[in-house]
Amino acid sequence: MEILRPLTQLKDAIETILSPVPDKEWRRFLKTAKNISKKKYDVIFRQTEICREVIYLTDGIAASEYVLDGRSSINRFFLKGSFCTNLISLATGQPDCDNIISLTALQGVIVPVEIFIEYYNEDSTIGRFIRDKVLQTLVEDKSITSAKTLLTKDALDQFIRDTYPEVISRIPSKYIAQFMGITPEAYSRLLKRRLQKT
Repeated sequence: MEILRPLTQLKDAIETILSPVPDKEWRRFLKTAKNISKKKYDVIFRQTEICREVIYLTDGIAASEYVLDGRSSINRFFLKGSFCTNLISLATGQPDCDNIISLTALQGVIVPVEIFIEYYNEDSTIGRFIRDKVLQTLVEDKSITSAKTLLTKDALDQFIRDTYPEVISRIPSKYIAQFMGITPEAYSRLLKRRLQKT
């Protein structure tokens, strides 16, 4: 019965935030939604491909990774309870410059883009849930942009600790350094200074 777990978790999340999903609506959703699992460091969506799916994460951590000339930067993290996709590719129907990678093993529910958009535009329980999660993503993206633009590296480290404690405890520090826009060595020095202050 493990195969039903991510779909069951999604339904529970919807019903916790909103109201019970009508049986007819849920059966319709099940016709296109599938459980998915990825291993640590799998590329979920490639920057050279058009994104054709959206994943609701029920466990694990993914990241949006920009790669250019062999250097990479983490733009954002996707955690349990969020939709994970390449949003620009989804919206434009064109490849984007980011890979979406799993930083831990992860599980979720995968839905084709056209079904995701169909539900997004509907006044259904699932549609309201999707709109709520998309709005949360937009607010989080704004918060990340402000933090990366305005904060010192020490303050940005504290922002990550406050906003993403699961990231701090579950992924290698090199990805946190990439999110901050510094080298792993610079991040190590920052952590050393933090320890000396306490």
